[in-house]
Amino acid sequence: MPPFGVDGHAIVPMGPAEVWWPAVESFLKRLRLPTSVAVELSPPAAIPAPTPLNAACTGYFDAYVKAWTDVKAYAWNREGHCSSVTTERTIEEAKSEALRQCVAAWKECSLYAVGQALAPG
Repeated sequence: MPPFGVDGHAIVPMGPAEVWWPAVESFLKRLRLPTSVAVELSPPAAIPAPTPLNAACTGYFDAYVKAWTDVKAYAWNREGHCSSVTTERTIEEAKSEALRQCVAAWKECSLYAVGQALAPG
């Protein structure tokens, strides 16, 4: 597969399907696993971006909204710093990891969005 992002780990949840699907489809077919759509997902929700956001966090938020998963969380602070997690296995893990990363770097953080909605509170 072609390079994607910093280390390639987010290519499936965040990269365009035309980049990663041919290799994945071929792999699944060799294993005799299904390659057709099993469940139609609704489009990602339109979540308003928090303000303020620095330039990097604006990009992370755009990618967060586009990630077609409910297992994701976005943490931020009022200075515009953030952390976005879209690759954990559970919602609780995503929330915990987003907060952990944000607090480790910026100290004061809270969850802004979880899954396809604004975080409660």
